[in-house]
Amino acid sequence: MSGPASVVDAIAHGRRAAESIDTYLGGDGNISEKLASPDTLLGLPPLPVETGARPRLEIPVVKSNGRRTGFLPLERGYSRKAAVAEASRCLRCDVCK
Repeated sequence: MSGPASVVDAIAHGRRAAESIDTYLGGDGNISEKLASPDTLLGLPPLPVETGARPRLEIPVVKSNGRRTGFLPLERGYSRKAAVAEASRCLRCDVCK
């Protein structure tokens, strides 16, 4: 979009560009939205809800004497077990207790 215009004009130009790209790539240029009906949606299991919050794990760091003698990264990163534990913490701040 060039020059001052409305958001609606910018969206319209974007849709026209998407139609042209679809036609160029072998499509029919029809980019109308096809929303899935609730019956055809995948039945994903609900996310587990934790009852208690767990604090973040401390990231292991190189000891102070190792920092003076080399160029190793300061943070060493989690072990596989610690990474899985950290990734499994509940991040659903919208869940009421």
